[in-house]
Amino acid sequence: MAKKKLDFVDLVFFGIGAIVGTGIFVIPSLAASLADAASFWVWLELGMLTIFMALCFAEFSSVYPNAGGLHQFVKETFGSFIGFMSGWIAWLISWFTIASLAVAFSYYISYFIPLGAVAIPLVAIGILVLTTVINLRGMHWGLTTQYILTSVSILVLWFFVTWGVYWIDVSNYVPTTQITMTSMFAAAVFVIEPFIGWETITFFASDAKNPTRDIPRAIIYSSVFVTILYSAVIFVTLGLLSSGQLSASLSPLADAANVFFNPWGGWIVGIGAIAILLGCINSWIVSTGRLPASLAHEGYFPKFLGKIDEKTGVPTRGLLSQLLFASIAVYFAGFEALIYVLVSLAMILYIILFTAIPFHRRLGKDIPFKLPLNPLVPAISIIVSVFVLLNVERIYLMIAIGLILSGTFVYFASLKLIKR
Repeated sequence: MAKKKLDFVDLVFFGIGAIVGTGIFVIPSLAASLADAASFWVWLELGMLTIFMALCFAEFSSVYPNAGGLHQFVKETFGSFIGFMSGWIAWLISWFTIASLAVAFSYYISYFIPLGAVAIPLVAIGILVLTTVINLRGMHWGLTTQYILTSVSILVLWFFVTWGVYWIDVSNYVPTTQITMTSMFAAAVFVIEPFIGWETITFFASDAKNPTRDIPRAIIYSSVFVTILYSAVIFVTLGLLSSGQLSASLSPLADAANVFFNPWGGWIVGIGAIAILLGCINSWIVSTGRLPASLAHEGYFPKFLGKIDEKTGVPTRGLLSQLLFASIAVYFAGFEALIYVLVSLAMILYIILFTAIPFHRRLGKDIPFKLPLNPLVPAISIIVSVFVLLNVERIYLMIAIGLILSGTFVYFASLKLIKR
């Protein structure tokens, strides 16, 4: 049986599923602990700025509509070494994203069943194993699962916003602590994470019916939809809980739902959050598992990682290797550490990509989708990325840089193997 090709709607569902996850269900607490009620403006402003970033991704994906389009775009612009490193960083991002999603999943499980410090990573690893096994059965299983879970996510958040808005206490919007630019910048490091995920859509290019047309559109539609959705959810959350209550919560949306529908509101949102986090984990696993296969086909990774199962069309070994490294990250790092390293990796990758856009245009290649206001949009995107990077705690930035530099060993080792 021929494997299913993805259309525009499929890609949008995967895009929304990849973006709407950890951040909106856990990070409101972290942001409020740093910027109080003023964290709403951090969410809103970063949301609008990340649409510029999404436009940059839309351009490069229209030029290189294949599963390795991200690093191919950089390779054509800056050469094979920087191109490989961009692909390497993208794979590192997948480990930490999937790991942070799994930990957030455990947090919401603990809303119903109290979990200790030992149980949380074990539950997180267990869900990674389960979703990987589902996707090993083929694209059809992953796609069906994604449709169900993304639909649930939209319905749950719609319920939360449309019911919760009537119970808002406007006094909660008044900051109870002194807000400084330093605290706003610190909150921005966490708030940027929930918007990360557009790049996963590009990894589906080899499975799309019309990747040149549909992938750029799916990136833009997903980004705009998520920005509107997040703004509404954060506005209601901040109106339902005081900054003290929000800062202390591990499951902020469930606690906020209890304000207007106790105790069932917390249960509905808590169960919905679990479904949404499952959808996000599934979307990342099924998409980024194709990245090591793409790098293997170019000779940068061992050939066994590039093997595609003939019956299912799934890069089995890519998925399993991703499961291994994400599980290691879950076991050895806490949630905040995962987010700090993830954001550091993402901002470094984005700076490379956004810098490449004006230089790539000089190559004279056909560009089906050209982002408007070049080079202003890439310049704004670079400034935002650098601004976030400068506010990451130094220890985690150093860890991210160390992981990136380890890719140089992989690159030069692969060159020696190719020469042999």
